[in-house]
Amino acid sequence: MEDLLELHAATNEAWIEEERQPYLCPTTGCGQAYATLKQITRHQREQHEVMKILYCFRCPYQTGRADDMARHEDTQHAHPAVRRLEKRERKEGRQEEDEQESEGSGENGSKRGGSQGQTEERKKGMATQRAEDAI
Repeated sequence: MEDLLELHAATNEAWIEEERQPYLCPTTGCGQAYATLKQITRHQREQHEVMKILYCFRCPYQTGRADDMARHEDTQHAHPAVRRLEKRERKEGRQEEDEQESEGSGENGSKRGGSQGQTEERKKGMATQRAEDAI
């Protein structure tokens, strides 16, 4: 009975493996196989395409994936609250640049229905909050 089971396993091993990992990498000589389309797509992008490299601005770490960079920053450099604050400050900096550009080009910049005063008040409030937090 065991011989029959071994024979069955040997003849069906390739079929079973193909069923578990039906996505074979089409790159010549690679031979990698994956169970899902998402996995093979990631493999092709990371192994066979030229990727944009993301560099950490605080240390020598580099990666090709944004989710890895976000995890690195969270675990290595900052408490999540600090990361949110830095992201907010970068966003505010971009908004200020946009406002300066729109003022310089003669546009009134009132795309949001005149909420510029509210934006300035909010910025002053956040600056006050940061100052209080620093104390």
